[in-house]
Amino acid sequence: MAACLVGLYVGLAVLGELAARVSYGAYEAVLLLGSVGPMAVALAAVTVSVVGVGRIGQSIGKRTVGVRVQDVGTGDPIGVARALLRAVMLGLMALPCYLGFITFFTDSSGRNRAFHDNVAQDVAVSLSPVPFVQSVKDVLSSVRGVQ
Repeated sequence: MAACLVGLYVGLAVLGELAARVSYGAYEAVLLLGSVGPMAVALAAVTVSVVGVGRIGQSIGKRTVGVRVQDVGTGDPIGVARALLRAVMLGLMALPCYLGFITFFTDSSGRNRAFHDNVAQDVAVSLSPVPFVQSVKDVLSSVRGVQ
């Protein structure tokens, strides 16, 4: 993902330089693409991850390594709203110099649940890993709503 973003930035920089030599309007268009494009890619990645975790309990990476997020009581997927809450809490845990991740080691339930797991009432469980290409297909199908 990072390599794609770097490639996108370099490509847009080259396009911007070429457009600056052609006309001023084209240069502004490339600058707009340079700021909106990476944000759109990041939003798409977050959407795929959150919706995948919400609907089937797995993002592409989680499915590839064999991890599933499920409701702590029922074992069902947690839903998109709770997956979004979980993602926001995970981001907030990183703010104070990553100190929020210490909660992973202080969990008294024996399930190694961190703060974001407790807030969303979920638990991560181990499953068999799935090959990467199949993981991509499965998660994108869940995002589209195809089961």
